[in-house]
Amino acid sequence: MEFFLQILFGCQKIPRIYKNLASHLQARGFLQHKEGCYKIAEGFIIGRVDFKRSLMMLQNLATGEQIPVLGKSPCHKGEIVLARLVCQKLGPRAKILEVLQPCGELLCYLDMHKGRIVGYKLFEDYKRPISLPISQKSLRQLPRHCVISLGLRAKKISQILGVLEDVALDEDLVLLHHNHPKHFSPDAIAYAQSFGKQVDKTLYPDFIDLTHLPFYTIDPASARDHDDAIYYDSRQRVLYVAIADVSAYVTPESVLDTEARQRGFSLYFPHKSYPMLPENLSANICSLKEGEDRLAFVWAIKFDKNSLPKESRLFEAVICNHQNLSYEQVDLLLEKKRHGIKANIARNIKSFFKVALKLQQNRIKKGFCFSSTEVILHLDEENRLASSVWVEESRSHQIIEEAMLLANIEAAKMLQNHGIFRTHQEIKEDRKQMLFFELKQMDYQIRGKNFHEQVRFIQSQALERGQKVEIDKMLIKAQNKAQYKEQKDSHFALGFEAYAHFTSPIRRYGDLFLHRLLKAILRQELPNQNYLLSQSQTICALLNEQEKKIARMEMDFRDRKFMHWAREHIGVVLGAMVVDENYPVLGVIEERIIGARVFLEDCVRVRKFDRIFVKIMAVDLSNAKIYANFQGMQNV
Repeated sequence: MEFFLQILFGCQKIPRIYKNLASHLQARGFLQHKEGCYKIAEGFIIGRVDFKRSLMMLQNLATGEQIPVLGKSPCHKGEIVLARLVCQKLGPRAKILEVLQPCGELLCYLDMHKGRIVGYKLFEDYKRPISLPISQKSLRQLPRHCVISLGLRAKKISQILGVLEDVALDEDLVLLHHNHPKHFSPDAIAYAQSFGKQVDKTLYPDFIDLTHLPFYTIDPASARDHDDAIYYDSRQRVLYVAIADVSAYVTPESVLDTEARQRGFSLYFPHKSYPMLPENLSANICSLKEGEDRLAFVWAIKFDKNSLPKESRLFEAVICNHQNLSYEQVDLLLEKKRHGIKANIARNIKSFFKVALKLQQNRIKKGFCFSSTEVILHLDEENRLASSVWVEESRSHQIIEEAMLLANIEAAKMLQNHGIFRTHQEIKEDRKQMLFFELKQMDYQIRGKNFHEQVRFIQSQALERGQKVEIDKMLIKAQNKAQYKEQKDSHFALGFEAYAHFTSPIRRYGDLFLHRLLKAILRQELPNQNYLLSQSQTICALLNEQEKKIARMEMDFRDRKFMHWAREHIGVVLGAMVVDENYPVLGVIEERIIGARVFLEDCVRVRKFDRIFVKIMAVDLSNAKIYANFQGMQNV
């Protein structure tokens, strides 16, 4: 997809593997070459095919806009096509002209339709039977709900995966459906292993040696990819934020870079991860492991007497992580309980925690402070759902959050007006009015001179009602999504004039790209700066697409685990909370399978956030939906 973004925004050179395609597009007048720049001609777009129920849509790769498609087309979901924009009274429409990146494989499952075995695409709400180019006699040899990968060119089954009822199949289904690579190439693995297991700091005489400073990491207990470590010098009032120096190993256009860019982000399932980089980088030589010297890109941020950032400096260094800590350990320390943290590091944490509190108090004068909760799933040895729990951010998270925010702000300052920013637009007026209308229906009052004051007042009411988490989710959902952008822009939710992602280069390609750009600025390498800046628009658009895909994959996997549990517990009555009162009512289970979404088949009159009882009635194996019936109100 990266090449298509390049010709949408304009590029100076066509990669060798796309020479023939570019020549074809030029011959048909779709691609122009002017003033040394290749760019799609005006009036044409490149988009990804999608469906809303039975309506074919085209997602413009350049803008993300969803555009209805004119006429009928045999295109499959996910295919990348070239289309002509047509202006109509109801808005723009897209006329598909060519398929640029066809869907080579079709993932579907087998079922009966009018006495014949047909295929149905996975993960689609609107089910359309697909006539398969295979004899009914052959298809009858396969079990019902058998999942197959159908080669569209050869028109034959290329792979038989298993049946939808098999819980062990979920991982492969999600990876295949979203076309996410499962393995790294042998070349990438060999390249990663060539760096060895340890860092010899004598080989880096230009790096500042900070191995004597007691840096520490605070991460989830199961983490292996430690991106960031901190140390606070309380006497000098200097915070050191050390970030894994991935760019020292992953050079532009190398096989490691190509495969990292292809992924964009690390993918996390409850039981395993699919890292953006091969294991020797992500979990070893780049990871800031306890007791090991590691290369780091370090911000030294000095505070004034009021704990406000005064000045900063960015440099390359060698550090040593003196202790890996979990969030739970740090919480125990702050609660004055037994924690197992080294004495000098415990003192350091307490010292910086006071600064972090002041930083947050100052930050929320312009930005927002929302509750952050997530559902954590635990799987058993057979990959079945064993349990799910709500996890809420604690005071230990605040320490790392404030330190990382500072580093990200300082990184954005170095970029001036162009680079790779993390931006967030102010809420749109129509969405704000819809939000306020819904809140008023729930007897919330709206007061304040601006949206910031109004949100603070809404949150104070929610806190009194015991609905802080639920209302915060409403407030977040109503706002725009944060995005990567090549031009400087503000981050509305955080209240920052400029913001960037600097602190997670092991698991986010955007951070790695930013590190390269900042090094070019530090070294005053103007040609390298210009080269990187010429790529930034394409990289930002690519990352925005990949970020949505990764989020969708993680949700799809979670939904499938919930669905399998529900399939084995038909008839069970559970407590749930209403999150959407419109038909079909959507609820979220609050016991046993905490966080599972259920659709109520019967028409009932309920209000948002009502606590109800539901009985599990059925599941959809294909798109992992759980259907239930209303059983009454809780606490009546």
